Amino acid sequence: MHILGGGALGTLWAAHCPAATLLLREGTTALQASRLRLRVHRLRAGEAAGPVDEALEACVRLEPSSGSATTPIGTLVIATKAYGAAAALEGVRSRLQSDAVVVLLCNGALSLADSLQLPAGGALLVATTTHGAWLHPPRQEGLREVQHAGRGTTWVGPLLPLRAGGGGGGGGGGGAARVAGVPEVTSSSSAELAAARFAAAGLGAVVEGGGQTSRRLWEKPSPTPVLNPLTALWNVRNGEVLRRPDGRRIAADVCAEIAQVCAAAPPAAATPSPSARELEAFVEDCASENAGNWSSMHQDLHHGRRTEVEHLNGWVARRARELGTRAEANDALAEQMRRAEAAKGQTGGGGEWRVERT
Repeated sequence: MHILGGGALGTLWAAHCPAATLLLREGTTALQASRLRLRVHRLRAGEAAGPVDEALEACVRLEPSSGSATTPIGTLVIATKAYGAAAALEGVRSRLQSDAVVVLLCNGALSLADSLQLPAGGALLVATTTHGAWLHPPRQEGLREVQHAGRGTTWVGPLLPLRAGGGGGGGGGGGAARVAGVPEVTSSSSAELAAARFAAAGLGAVVEGGGQTSRRLWEKPSPTPVLNPLTALWNVRNGEVLRRPDGRRIAADVCAEIAQVCAAAPPAAATPSPSARELEAFVEDCASENAGNWSSMHQDLHHGRRTEVEHLNGWVARRARELGTRAEANDALAEQMRRAEAAKGQTGGGGEWRVERT
């Protein structure tokens, strides 16, 4: 197994799968060595930010994600930012075996499909997870530390096409959940294999069919477009969002819009679209399981990095417009995140941004 991406989730997965190879960008300092020590810190049950259980340590093999490495890749887990997934995959595409299994482990899977290319016999899977993690600042050379801040669940299954509309990509909108040139996966064997490897590593996984996975991909966007931008804008952990009246109101609005968009372009196969209330319940579960976690969008904004908002709230808003409906709450959050990113880039400041009412 090869894991593409050394962020929080990529590091978490690699630490639990020490036989895997971690693929990092060419020029990354860690690549000066052939192996990297990983340490996972775990919060105690019920602890929001306090003491940790014993740490898990592992030492994994490193390879560049492009350039000189030539080792064939049979199973690839993509754990990059959504906006970097296509380019990262392109860097290793020549190394993919003809029957390679590629597992998307990143936000915004619905927005990525049209920008990914696999071998004709390859299988594209999605791992939807509620595990929460964030990286510690570097404290020792040759060591990368990640906080496993929320023990969640992972669901693995194949992608199926959306019934209506098309187009994908974070910059332009749409998102048919298919990859050009890749045959539709009707067997669960690839998903079962990937899930078994995750389960053996202690991460657990539930195998789902294509219809269930398509529905799950609409459920997954409900926590991320709620928790990610609000934790970033308010400078709080996940558990704080729904404790605020404004957080609950915005969550209800965002979920109602996602449910409306999903109903207009329902999941493939005979699977009912999730209701707004079901999406809200999924947000509540995720916020509870990951109460002590700093979201990836919070971390990106805090460190002055590009966020994934265009693949989350921005994608929902664009998809709504394509389908002739509106997603004002998602549109407003996307715009406020754009302003916050611009302000952060200009000032390097912190604190809390005011979330405007929609």
